[in-house]
Amino acid sequence: MTMSLPSPTSTTLKHNNTNNFCFFPNTTTNHLTFIKNNNYNNNLTLRCKCNALFGVGDIPQQLEEVLHLDLDQTYYYLELERITKDLSETQKWGFVVFAGIIWIYLTARPGVLLGAIDSYLLAPLQLGFNSLIGRRNLKRADFVVGEKLGEGSFGVVYAGAVVPKNVTLEQKRGKAKTNRLDSRFKEKVILKMVKVGVKGADECADFEEWFNYRLSRAAPETCAEFLGSFVSDKTNSQFTKGGKWLVWKFEGDQSLLDYMRERNFPFNLESVMFGQVLQGVDSVKRSALIIKQIMRQIITSLKKIHDTGIVHRDVKPANLVVTKRGQIKLIDFGAATDLRIGKNYVPNRGLLDPDYCPPELYVMPEETPSPPPEPIAALLSPFLWQVL
Repeated sequence: MTMSLPSPTSTTLKHNNTNNFCFFPNTTTNHLTFIKNNNYNNNLTLRCKCNALFGVGDIPQQLEEVLHLDLDQTYYYLELERITKDLSETQKWGFVVFAGIIWIYLTARPGVLLGAIDSYLLAPLQLGFNSLIGRRNLKRADFVVGEKLGEGSFGVVYAGAVVPKNVTLEQKRGKAKTNRLDSRFKEKVILKMVKVGVKGADECADFEEWFNYRLSRAAPETCAEFLGSFVSDKTNSQFTKGGKWLVWKFEGDQSLLDYMRERNFPFNLESVMFGQVLQGVDSVKRSALIIKQIMRQIITSLKKIHDTGIVHRDVKPANLVVTKRGQIKLIDFGAATDLRIGKNYVPNRGLLDPDYCPPELYVMPEETPSPPPEPIAALLSPFLWQVL
């Protein structure tokens, strides 16, 4: 076989055998690089370089792309042929169908494959990155606690801020519980103090931390940005030694419930949702458009969360934060469960708000079996997701 290659000096490359050559341009040296495969079954590869030189711009970009594409397709085709060479046509088709079924099953909701990638690849990478930038090394002295925003069964929520390095806080005495968040504190946060001595509070906080990290990777736009946690190293007017605190980036200090309590709801959300007051629209239609925008955001966020296998289980106006940009984000994942692996799923115990929980929670059978170990639960989750 003779191959002529255009070059400043015409060069002819002769071969006395029928071995296959694949070539692609080396953009650094403008040589043609050959890959000689004498026996692809034994994975023996020989690389050699042709002496023919191409001038700059002599090889069209489309030709380069075609050469690269053909090389990749040839390699994968040969690998597939090597794997299936001893199979009959029926067995080959069976192999293809089986591989397709496995792929569909692993990628079906709630996503065994994506969950495995998240657990064994993305989670360790996030841990390493957060440790590198110091997010997993938060301390009590990094924050100042402001006014109280709310309180639940297992925790108290405060406004707060990150203490700048050039600011020294004065220790307050007496019964003062908060510091004034003045202009010195630029970076605002939300702090949640886990109640000390309350049964189930620490466990609930651990689950909430896990779910916040999980969603920060899988669906970050659905919830407030989670910054991490810390354990207080001393007791003073604001902190209790050994008490756990969770920290979020400040997204807004008003929940949907706060807006609903005002007499002009939902019109008090009109400029927040749309950036302006709707002109030339009657009040009934304006009200419907605002409610529709609110519900669209809530349902979209819940769908994204459900696609990861997580169920919030405590959706209510108080757990929906309205940001300054008109986004509605879910908070308080202490009652959430991951049905993909059974995390925080205890059949004979549940956390519910009687005013908002669905009626089926009152009649769930207590003999519901407990979930199997996490790897088995994850493997069976697509089947159970469809059944349930």
